Amino acid sequence: MDKFYTLNKEEPLKTLGILWDSAQDQLQYQVKISKDQATTKREVLSRISQIFDPLGLVGPVLIKGKLFMQKLWVPRNVNPQNIKDRLIIFGFSDASEKAYGACIRGVSEK
Repeated sequence: MDKFYTLNKEEPLKTLGILWDSAQDQLQYQVKISKDQATTKREVLSRISQIFDPLGLVGPVLIKGKLFMQKLWVPRNVNPQNIKDRLIIFGFSDASEKAYGACIRGVSEK
C-alpha cells in the first residue's frame, strides 16, 4: 500500500501534547492560562503538570515552575498550648519486589 501524508505548513502538527511546526522545524508546547480564575497553588500545580515532556526537552523550564511551587508552600506547625498527654508515634514499613506495607501506631502516656 502506498500512502502519502501531506503536512499542512500553515498549522503545527500535534502529537502527544507536543506541537511540531514543520515549516520552521520547531517543537512547541502550549499551556492555556485562564485570566478569569484566581491563581491558586492548585492552579499553578495543574499548569506545571499539564506539560507532557517524554523527551525531557523542557526540563529546565519545568524545574523553574517546580521551584516556584516550592516557594508557595507555607510550613505549618500546630503547637497546642496546654498539652497534658504525651503522644509517641511508632512507624513500621517493609517492602519487596511485589508488595509493600506500612503501619503507624500511636501511644498516649498520661
